[in-house]
Amino acid sequence: MNFALKWTKWKIIGLVFALDRWCKYWFITHPDFIFNSGIIKISLSVNDGVAFGWFSGLPTRWILALNISIVSLFVLLFFQIRDPVERFGIELILIGAFGNFLDRLIYSYVVDYIHLRFFAPVFNLSDVLITVGAGVMFWREVGIRR
Repeated sequence: MNFALKWTKWKIIGLVFALDRWCKYWFITHPDFIFNSGIIKISLSVNDGVAFGWFSGLPTRWILALNISIVSLFVLLFFQIRDPVERFGIELILIGAFGNFLDRLIYSYVVDYIHLRFFAPVFNLSDVLITVGAGVMFWREVGIRR
């Protein structure tokens, strides 16, 4: 991958990360804001569990330990993989996980704010990075196996 493409990739990822941080801060400071178009609802939602609110109610230290363990596995995987597409998927997952991890450190919960009418869990842009990264890795695995 040439330098210009790498730089553009990191600018886009950085922009999404920064937008997510800004949105989380904004919703924390404006907790009563609600935008509802019928299909999408944008409002503050607090997630003290892990993905999709699972294990809600566990002590924060256990959730942090779980997050650190999972992220550590992806960091190890990142250094093992040489395929640039799979590495990109892991990079997206790690950046998204870092955004949610910062929430846990700062607020003791993850700030979610995107509600889709046809999708029950509430999520944020960090979750989108994680999901897209997982999708890239899945797509690459399925494509390689063909």
